[in-house]
Amino acid sequence: MMITDLHTHTVASGHATRDTVTDLAREAAKRGLSALGICDHAPKMPTGAKESYFRSLGYADKKLFGVRILYGAELNIYNVKGEVDLPEDILGKLDYTVASLHRD
Repeated sequence: MMITDLHTHTVASGHATRDTVTDLAREAAKRGLSALGICDHAPKMPTGAKESYFRSLGYADKKLFGVRILYGAELNIYNVKGEVDLPEDILGKLDYTVASLHRD
């Protein structure tokens, strides 16, 4: 059985946490999770991560402390067309995405 938390943020999201991927993976292992999803806020969220952060995720660790690490983004839907704040070339390389409506 896979026990997973897919909605976590790191210090890259710039708010509410000072945790790194390593910190979160260590805690996930302590709690018995088999997978952990990191979905930092995309650029249009105030204090969100920059595009360069999401481009670099292809080089990040895929397993830490025995926990599989999935990398995604919490996207912002920013217009009535449903457009989001990361380009397709980045989205295609992420493991998953979450889409949210946030106020400016």
